[in-house]
Amino acid sequence: MDANGSTGVRFGCNGEDNPSLDRRKANACESDGAAPKSFLAQMNASGGTSKAELLRLHGNVAFKKERIGAAIDAYTEAITLCPDVAVYWTNRALCYYKRKDWNRVEEDCRSAIKLDGSSVKVSSPHLV
Repeated sequence: MDANGSTGVRFGCNGEDNPSLDRRKANACESDGAAPKSFLAQMNASGGTSKAELLRLHGNVAFKKERIGAAIDAYTEAITLCPDVAVYWTNRALCYYKRKDWNRVEEDCRSAIKLDGSSVKVSSPHLV
């Protein structure tokens, strides 16, 4: 955490922090695929980033249900909306990893590294 209280984790487009996003709430809504109403209200109030984050959550639910194609579609749409968020790239890379599509794993990991070279997911031995 820096002097401004930022954890260094970027959720917003164009490198903005999105303080309205609480990861615990995001993770809580993944279990049944439905986000709590208060979480959705927060996401809707945060603007354009909200749609990309909701797509990420949808992708996470699909991935956990082993619906890899649906997860790839959700992460791809999130990347289209906010291409500067490394976690969208690493999540999609993990989907490609599950499919053993090594070229796409490498492409997405390289994109994520350009955005956030300190990403734990990118430096995971499973992806690089």
